[in-house]
Amino acid sequence: MTSKKFFKSVSVKEALDEISKIASNYSINTETLEFYNATNRVLATDIISKENIPNFNRSRMDGYAVKFDETTGSSETMPSIFNIVGNVEIGSSPTFSINNGECAYVPTGGEIPKGANSIVMIENTELISDSELLVYKSTSFNENITLKGEDISINEIVIKKYTKLNSFHIGVLASMGITEIPVLKKPTVSIISTGDELVSVYKKNLQGTEIRDINSYCLKSQLENIGCIVNNISIVKDNYDSLKKEILKTIDNSDFIIMSGGSSVGERDYMNALLSELGEVLFHGIRMKPGKPVLFGTINNKAFFGLPGNPVSCALAAELYVSSFVFSLNNITNKKLFGNFKLDTNLHSFPGKTTFQMVDINDGIASPIMGRSSMIKMLANSKGYIEIDESIEGLYKDSDVNVTLFK
Repeated sequence: MTSKKFFKSVSVKEALDEISKIASNYSINTETLEFYNATNRVLATDIISKENIPNFNRSRMDGYAVKFDETTGSSETMPSIFNIVGNVEIGSSPTFSINNGECAYVPTGGEIPKGANSIVMIENTELISDSELLVYKSTSFNENITLKGEDISINEIVIKKYTKLNSFHIGVLASMGITEIPVLKKPTVSIISTGDELVSVYKKNLQGTEIRDINSYCLKSQLENIGCIVNNISIVKDNYDSLKKEILKTIDNSDFIIMSGGSSVGERDYMNALLSELGEVLFHGIRMKPGKPVLFGTINNKAFFGLPGNPVSCALAAELYVSSFVFSLNNITNKKLFGNFKLDTNLHSFPGKTTFQMVDINDGIASPIMGRSSMIKMLANSKGYIEIDESIEGLYKDSDVNVTLFK
């Protein structure tokens, strides 16, 4: 199959739109988990309550249950007087009712006796005997009472489909007695690093021009952080047939493939040709710096990402495009963290290209980390990045800049 675009650059937005289209064609399977194992998983259906929470009217604080209108006009100088007819115990329903002129002690969380419609805080009362109470402040209807179903009501959608569950959602599920929930299965991905110079990270003594495979493990960490399962990591030499064999071996067992290195237009950069033969190239090249030679397409209707070999370019491309793909698969918004900071120096950009500048953050100041995209320490020192639109020529010192923060 021929390529649609051979190093014909698209904009960042066009690239994201193309990636989103492919993600929308996927059908992600589901699995059922115990609710306490579902943190950071994506909910596959709406969670609808089958009961009211609370299931009874309960007191919000320690006090006395009364009829609210009988406290009207109560004050320090003219208190109302009530007969105490009982005490409510936590976990037990009261066996008595409140009639005119009567009250009962109710602890925080205790059930409100029938006939009562307000709770007087204990600090606004005074016992004058074991059976009589003075009330020094008037109350309103349902004051200090949480009504039945006020928190969660029957048939209410409590957690919406495609929500990424956090610890608070787990607590809500526990409150409703929902112990098993359907979630989307984690997408599976294979990572292929290509380059004659690459060797295992476990090799201790490098020889000649050997370089340890950085990108695979940086990508693995990024992918697992956004909810993927990395089921294969491999290093393949810059050989067309070897790369083709590895792609065909992994494609059936993965939801998508990432290859780092070989995405440019050098003599031994085979990625475009491979994807053209095995599937379809949707774009090759994005108007951005660093990271221009990003390639994207499909093989057997599965997404294929070709990322640059330079570590910074590779990590940034994964942050921008692979994460967007994964979030689209899960039908959730890519919730990036942003912060507004002062720029501590003039910053050059590249008109006609969207510029991404790695920065360090200290005391509200964003400091650009200068260096080439092959410099490994840029990754470790970066707290986030500034995105400069392709129409802007640069930013001045002391400009307010919006920084996308790494999680």
